Amino acid sequence: MPTSYKVKFWEHRHRPDRKTPWMVRWTVAGREFSESFLTKPQADGRKAELVVAAACSSASGRKTPFPGTSTAGTT
Repeated sequence: MPTSYKVKFWEHRHRPDRKTPWMVRWTVAGREFSESFLTKPQADGRKAELVVAAACSSASGRKTPFPGTSTAGTT
């Protein structure tokens, strides 16, 4: 599996017309990933987990960018 240290995080996206309006977005080696949440604190918590994982882990895989992240939430 290809690996990459190029991880970027974006600000939360708020989509009030959706069932899960708060979106956490990030890229790994130019590929976009996202997960949606019902509340902003949930989105904040997940983003914090991802930031810590990016800072503490070895290279991230493109298909599963961080522990606990599946490709089902990718865009």
